[in-house]
Amino acid sequence: MKKQFLFSALHNVGVSSLLRSQKKKRITVLSLHRISDEPDFFWNPIRPGSFERLLQYLLEHYTIICFRDIAEYLDQSTGTKPLLILSFDDGYYDFYEQALPILLKYGVKANHNIVNACASDNQVIWTQRLNTLFSHCMKQGKELPFSHQRESWKLSDFHGNWMNFYQHSYQIFLRIPYTERLAIIEEKEQLYGVSTTVRMMNWEEVIHCAKQGIEIGSHTYHHDVLSTITDRDILINEIVRSKTDMESRLGIPVTVLALPNGQAHADIDEIAAMAGFSHILYVGEKLNEMEKYKGPGPVHSFRINVVEESLPEMILRTEMFHAKLKRHA
Repeated sequence: MKKQFLFSALHNVGVSSLLRSQKKKRITVLSLHRISDEPDFFWNPIRPGSFERLLQYLLEHYTIICFRDIAEYLDQSTGTKPLLILSFDDGYYDFYEQALPILLKYGVKANHNIVNACASDNQVIWTQRLNTLFSHCMKQGKELPFSHQRESWKLSDFHGNWMNFYQHSYQIFLRIPYTERLAIIEEKEQLYGVSTTVRMMNWEEVIHCAKQGIEIGSHTYHHDVLSTITDRDILINEIVRSKTDMESRLGIPVTVLALPNGQAHADIDEIAAMAGFSHILYVGEKLNEMEKYKGPGPVHSFRINVVEESLPEMILRTEMFHAKLKRHA
């Protein structure tokens, strides 16, 4: 309650407005994932009601565009609203079910980056499977031990703190190659009888989103952690195959590449340029200078991750309050 009161007070005295006034000639890109009333202790979705209230605020204070629109706004005049992009990742079905109707209600555009394997084969991204596994074991009181090579860890190592245990595990999984990572998750799923009920969008639903004005981008073919890929051919397949497959299904150019889990690769710019991507999306609490979009691509864009919080805190996060606080801590 103290935290909510603090953020509400900061917003009400004009901190949000002051921070927003410093965004001239800069583009704010928000990173979003699930919009759902279904709780997830380890990665809580934004509730549809919270998303709609945030959207109402953004519409009042920003011009909301997509990446494909940036060129039209590079020479915007003084006094106009700052630019903002809503950028979704992963292709969860709840975007189609919950977020899309709200976006259409207000006539708002958004970017959504899709994982081909999910849309094609009803696969669920490994991060969601990990969340489901952890949620199941937490509810059942299971220890959930892990081991990989010479490293082993379990809940009791973190004094029963499930979130610390999860975050430590997640960071280790980011370093483990794809097939080994999936093998570990699948072994635990079978051991504990776990399967996720979360759905991803199929191609029919993705195509419907595109027809409604949603800018479809690539989130790679399998949602692999690109920094773990040592075989250049596999890396090319993740990026180039994803783009060509999407374009053949959608019948329109796909120019946005969002890096899974924010993890890049030394060859990413070269391969993305070769494939014809104009934008590469990273995580990181940074604003994007409009000047950089005048140069040759692919252009790096940074996104502010937005999660389920009170509306004043979501607004302040959007206005970079949290990022500035970290820099001055």
